[in-house]
Amino acid sequence: MTTKLIVMAGLLLSLSVFLESYALFTQYTRDFQRQSSDKVQQIIDQIALNIDTYLDDLYRLTLSPYRNARVMQALEEPAPATELEQLEKTRLIESYLDEMLIYPREDILRVSIVTDRIYSSARLPTRLVPDERMEEYDWYKRALASQEYIFVPARDNERALRGGRVEVFSVVKQLRSISNTQRIIGVIK
Repeated sequence: MTTKLIVMAGLLLSLSVFLESYALFTQYTRDFQRQSSDKVQQIIDQIALNIDTYLDDLYRLTLSPYRNARVMQALEEPAPATELEQLEKTRLIESYLDEMLIYPREDILRVSIVTDRIYSSARLPTRLVPDERMEEYDWYKRALASQEYIFVPARDNERALRGGRVEVFSVVKQLRSISNTQRIIGVIK
C-alpha cells in the first residue's frame, strides 16, 4: 500500500509539474510572439513615418531655388549671347547646386536643374550630360505637365570610388518663373 501511495503521489506530482510546465511554456511562447509582433509593428510604423518625413524633406528641397533670387533670375533669363556669360551662369547655378549637396543632407547624391541646358552637381558620376535629349525621359515629360512632385523609382548607378552599386530614387518638381507663374522654366531633380 505504501508503495502504491508513493507511486501515485509521484505520478500526480510528475503530471502536475508537466502540465504546469507545459502551460507556462505555452503562455510564455504566446506572450513572446505577441510582444515580438508588437515591436515589429512599431518598427514598421516608425520606418513608414521616417520615409514620409524624408520624402517631405526632399519635396521641400525642390523648392529651395525659389529662395535664391540670383539663381532664379539666372534661370529665367534667355540663353546668354556669349560663352563667357554662359560660363558665369553655369558657375552660379552649379555652385548653388553644390551648396544643396553639402548643407542639407549627406545622402543626396545628385541635384540637377534642367532648363535651356542641364546644370548638375553630383557625388556620383552622373549620366545626365548636356547633349542628352531630356524630352525622351518619362519623368521629364510628367514634370513639365504637372505641378505635383514626381517620384522616380530606384535604378542602379555605379559608385566609382567603392566599385559597388547604389540604388537611387529621385524626386522631380517643375520650376516656374517668379515674374510669370504661367511660364515653366524647367525642372529640378
